[in-house]
Amino acid sequence: MVGSVIASFMAVNRDFLVASVEGLVTFEIAAEKAERKSSGPATLKLHLIDELYNMKPEDYGMARVELKV
Repeated sequence: MVGSVIASFMAVNRDFLVASVEGLVTFEIAAEKAERKSSGPATLKLHLIDELYNMKPEDYGMARVELKV
């Protein structure tokens, strides 16, 4: 699943290193938000998909990485 997210970022950003980091950060933020809502593996996946779909720019404030290129 994370590979699909990274590939989506690579489709719009030809700097593959930056696109990979962006995709991983997006996935991690969505996973953290989904984990808070889920009660087991099935609901985690369900909430993860919803969180990826509903990502907003302000969600990136949760990021604990900074990419300097």
